[in-house]
Amino acid sequence: MKLFRPLKRNLLTQGFGKKNTLPSTMPFYKELKMDGHNGWDWGATIGEKLYWNCGSLGTVIELSLDERVGLGIVIVSQDGNTYFKHIFWHLSKILCKVGDIVGSGDLIGLTGNTGQYSTGPHLHWGLKKCNNMNWTLDYQNGYKGAIDPTPYFQNIFIGDYMASLQTQLRLLKQLIKLWKDFIKLKVGRL
Repeated sequence: MKLFRPLKRNLLTQGFGKKNTLPSTMPFYKELKMDGHNGWDWGATIGEKLYWNCGSLGTVIELSLDERVGLGIVIVSQDGNTYFKHIFWHLSKILCKVGDIVGSGDLIGLTGNTGQYSTGPHLHWGLKKCNNMNWTLDYQNGYKGAIDPTPYFQNIFIGDYMASLQTQLRLLKQLIKLWKDFIKLKVGRL
């Protein structure tokens, strides 16, 4: 599975886990019964476009209006026999609905500053690895089932990645056309 930046900007303000958690915020995470920050925070202004940032299709399974975390989207993707829950919190607007199938680069929401636990305008992005379609998680891992997305992360904006793929596809189509024209020319000379 490949994951990309969900926002155009590249301002990671807090990473995953105890080593990336500010000591001054550790009491907050301890109160939530976590060993540290359970996702990545991306600095943003309110209203920035949020895109589905996975190289695989995803299914929107939950929309949250929880007062503690604010507006949020949960999307599930599959990689082989492994399922992943992708969590996006603190949004100002949700632009998808439960049951939607989202493809790489689809617009799913707008960033915000919603929820009791928001520290200012930003996107909280979390990843949870599941072993089955019931989305069973290891809630005892210290991060309420969240995992570090680093092994899956490609540091490029999903929109730029999709544009690159489209350019490669156009070049491939041109190459195929040239090859076909060459074959026709060769056959015509026989």
